[in-house]
Amino acid sequence: MNFLAHLHLATLADSSLLSNLMADFVRGNPQQGFSDDVVSGIRLHRRIDVLTDSQAEVKAAAAHFSADYA
Repeated sequence: MNFLAHLHLATLADSSLLSNLMADFVRGNPQQGFSDDVVSGIRLHRRIDVLTDSQAEVKAAAAHFSADYA
């Protein structure tokens, strides 16, 4: 579901679908090895994750899962 949400939001933002998917697998500063479009998509993905993870509803739901899955 996470990937589908990121693809949907990337489409709405006219952002790179590939970079929004690969962002979970890129560590550190993406500026070093990727084009500007890919870097922009990775940063969008990260901003979405920060916003989502800060929501009280998400935190409450995560409490129902073990630390391995939260």
